Amino acid sequence: MRKLVIYISSGVLLVAVLALGGAYWYHTKKAPHKPAPLTLAELSKLQVNLPQVMTNTRDGHLVQATFTIQTLNQQTYKDVTAGQAQILDIINTSIHGENGSEFLSQHGLENFKLLVLGQIRKLLPVKDEISQIDVVNIIEQ
Repeated sequence: MRKLVIYISSGVLLVAVLALGGAYWYHTKKAPHKPAPLTLAELSKLQVNLPQVMTNTRDGHLVQATFTIQTLNQQTYKDVTAGQAQILDIINTSIHGENGSEFLSQHGLENFKLLVLGQIRKLLPVKDEISQIDVVNIIEQ
């Protein structure tokens, strides 16, 4: 009977120690470190300005446009810069797949940018290191 009391007491003590240790760990653990947001000056250094593209749409309209890709770190900047030929191919192919009227509305332009952004992200080793693609200028005829 005495051994049973010792075993039960030891078990209760062990559970209490584990509970207190877990509570202490939970309350003192540090939140994951979030990097500070980039400043405008830092962001501008991570922009890749693409050369102007001029190509036909699916229905024969002409689109002339210039794009900027906003990367979030130096490695992605280098990857995007090195892959400009593939990115320009993605943009040209995407324009060829659209009707000219798509580029006349804000909604159509936003959908086009999302399409191109998704295709560019597939090229990169890390998918979410591009925050956006901007249309610097666009002419549709």
